Amino acid sequence: MCGIIGIVGKKGENVIPKIVAGLERLEYRGYDSAGVAVVSSDDKNQGKICRVRAAGKLVNLKEKLQTANLQGHVGIGHTRWATHGKPTEANAHPMMSKDVALIHNGIIENFKELRFSLESEGYVFESETDTEVIAHLLQRELSKGFSPREAIRNATKQLEGSYAIAVIFSALPNTIIAVRHNSSLAVGFGENFCVGSDSGSLSSMCDEVAFLEDGDSVEISENGAIFFDKNFERVERQHVKIEKTGMVNKDGYPHYMLKEIMDQPTAIRNTIVRNVIDPSVLDGVSRILIIACGTSFYAGMVAKYWFETFLKIPTDVEIASEFRYRNPVILNNTLMISISQSGETIDTLSAIEYVRSNSSCKTMAIVNVKNSATARASDIVLYTEAGVEMCVASTKAFTAYCILQK
Repeated sequence: MCGIIGIVGKKGENVIPKIVAGLERLEYRGYDSAGVAVVSSDDKNQGKICRVRAAGKLVNLKEKLQTANLQGHVGIGHTRWATHGKPTEANAHPMMSKDVALIHNGIIENFKELRFSLESEGYVFESETDTEVIAHLLQRELSKGFSPREAIRNATKQLEGSYAIAVIFSALPNTIIAVRHNSSLAVGFGENFCVGSDSGSLSSMCDEVAFLEDGDSVEISENGAIFFDKNFERVERQHVKIEKTGMVNKDGYPHYMLKEIMDQPTAIRNTIVRNVIDPSVLDGVSRILIIACGTSFYAGMVAKYWFETFLKIPTDVEIASEFRYRNPVILNNTLMISISQSGETIDTLSAIEYVRSNSSCKTMAIVNVKNSATARASDIVLYTEAGVEMCVASTKAFTAYCILQK
């Protein structure tokens, strides 16, 4: 997964420092490259979309920005975990076409067909990514005379797969338009109006957050946010108080992994103290289904041993990315447990949606992030209370998962 953030600042405010701060909170979502783009407010490039990108960790982008003189009160930023294309500067987001720049989290499954069509019309691609097709699709719609809002609607109708995108247009210099389909996206309200992959990235700037529902789009300006549903009808989305988190640092350790290993006693203690599990959750349950990916899946395997040994309840553990592409039979006497550190794993969310659509069984989420999509989609939520985990190799989140399931 990748991390995205967009900020609309006050007139005359340069939002680059805040975008970089947001990317620091999102870096756990991608270490391969990073980039920012703004509608420029400096005298030389007034009104133009300008960007700076760098391969590797965020520190490389920060070094380039020191000499780039990038300024703008509306901007977007991205930290990448490479899927299509190598982790190079050319493949780093934001992606651009003539009058548009955008950032993307997700996968466009029909990008090859779209790219072939666009290339046949003369559009030139500079990257290997699936994301660049979105930029050119938007440009094509703009060239037909459509407004930015119309271009977004027309272009996204052609996309297959998952996406959370945030877009800036040179023709709409004071606005960010963002869209969500099978990928998480939050809008923040406070010191600035913002959009980001999760509430944590917005917590330093915002007091409240609203989560886009699947198919939603939002237009963010200095006047606020306007939401539209999947039918492009204007709607309101509930605001919730954002959980404030301080900046994460290594606390003197040489790297995050060692710090997070040493965080485990505190994470375990907080998880035990702050969660109360009602035994009635097992009333009528004769089967347990655990859905997870990666490290969460291995925690589920540990839980399977415990559940079958001590509870004598048959337990299955499924990898979410495989479960979602089958048509499994879900009995109503099943307890489904989903495990996700971020609470935003697309495969896990799709599995929850399938279970809820095909049964009336209970759903429980074990997550580390308050108000995450997995938490909002589940009947029962347990929080691991492990704090932010920056290292790719999970340590404290894994042990907290196990504690909750034991």
